[in-house]
Amino acid sequence: MMAVGVSGGTTIWAPKVDELGTDVLSRVTVRALASYRGDPVVTSFYLDVDGRRFPRPSDLEPKVEHLFRVARHEAVGLGSAASGAVGADLERIRVWLSHGVDRERIRGVAVFCCDAKGLFTTIALSQPFADAVSVDERPHVAQLVQALGASTPSLVVLVDREGSRLLRCDAGVVDESAGPTDELARQVDTDVELGSFARQHEEAARRHLRRVADAVASELRSWRAEYVVLGGPAATELEHLLPADAARRCVGVIPVAMAAPKDEAAAMAQGLVAGAERRRQCSLVEDLIVRSGTDATIGLAATLDALAARSVGTLVVDRSLKATGVRCAACGLLALEGEVCSRCGERTTGVADLVEAALADALAADADVESVDSPDLVARGGIGSIERY
Repeated sequence: MMAVGVSGGTTIWAPKVDELGTDVLSRVTVRALASYRGDPVVTSFYLDVDGRRFPRPSDLEPKVEHLFRVARHEAVGLGSAASGAVGADLERIRVWLSHGVDRERIRGVAVFCCDAKGLFTTIALSQPFADAVSVDERPHVAQLVQALGASTPSLVVLVDREGSRLLRCDAGVVDESAGPTDELARQVDTDVELGSFARQHEEAARRHLRRVADAVASELRSWRAEYVVLGGPAATELEHLLPADAARRCVGVIPVAMAAPKDEAAAMAQGLVAGAERRRQCSLVEDLIVRSGTDATIGLAATLDALAARSVGTLVVDRSLKATGVRCAACGLLALEGEVCSRCGERTTGVADLVEAALADALAADADVESVDSPDLVARGGIGSIERY
């Protein structure tokens, strides 16, 4: 097990990062970060630690030092208070990194720090982040939103006529729990006539499958998976017994053995989940386009107006969209341009990443955010919103 840490330019061997405590990537976590305001600033730090591309521990050191230099440079332009705060943030991040990253499982880490106010949130994923750092009043969460969109929570159910396995798949992590098990009687253990035994055997198997269907429904109540995938010898039989909510989420059956390793089963299921998610995103964009001009917007200017009116229920953004703009220092209004705020008349300041700012504002206003890959949306400005009901 290899773990690498960076501390003052020195590589050390250290405990795994997941043993030190990281937050789970979830919509709740991202929304909480988007609502946070630093004093004076928050340092947002993303690092690609993928051992496939950076095999030597020392490969991470120049990347970290480069990001730290960028953060210090950004802080200088914000004044002495910001420079001091960022210096403390970077030292806190450096100490955390020195405890090590398990690069056999973790390929991307994100840290959000405002040491002056006690904020220190870390997220580790099995997928890479792009190296990035920002110094701002608000955490930069766009990469977290994209990571959520790229990994849809799904429940994989492996079942035969006696046993079952339940796999929770989310953000590259697969957690397994045992499902209902009902051992079937054998003919040699009974004195029941063959025909009657066969009927009893069939009914016992159906009782088992109904228990598995109930267990699936219970899982979906406690953990809202977007999709359900079935596998194992009795998958088709189980599919017909699923309750309505589980049946609606079920996207198909995979040809996998009951004893298959959990990661193998999850990887097979991912193809079905990815296809279902692409269809869902296409349907969402089509709906957005049809409704634009009534209870939806298309294009950056119209969507910023909807954000300002706090009428956005769902913000839909193509992952490729980049834009700059301005924000009012007094009321926080986002706009494409203008030295003076159109709402309150105060001065505006430049925003290097207008899409990031729009995402954060939408999340902070309790709107849903969808990150998509859609040429149709790109052709219409790359962003849109559906009105809040």
